[in-house]
Amino acid sequence: MAILDFDITVGDCVCARYPSNAQLPFSDDKLSALCIPEGGHIFEEDHTFVLCKEPVTSDQLFGLAYFRNKKDPTVKRGAVMRSIVLLSRRPFFSFYLPLLREALRRFMD
Repeated sequence: MAILDFDITVGDCVCARYPSNAQLPFSDDKLSALCIPEGGHIFEEDHTFVLCKEPVTSDQLFGLAYFRNKKDPTVKRGAVMRSIVLLSRRPFFSFYLPLLREALRRFMD
């Protein structure tokens, strides 16, 4: 699992991982491209599905990235934009979405 920050001043970055030493199957740049929806600045929230192979075992991984755009007039863009992504060996997307929504809300608030 990872949380990504899409900052207009410093660029995209992974700002948190769980566990902290987690090896994700993508580079940080590719992960940020997968986890921000097209037109993200227009919508308050969105989610994206990600399919990939686990690098060591080649097991199928199912990913869900939940994106939130929270208005904030104190930042240059006028909003804080972040995503949380969860990779799993099971495609439990409908179970994970409310959990990711709440986790990112708490992280951002």
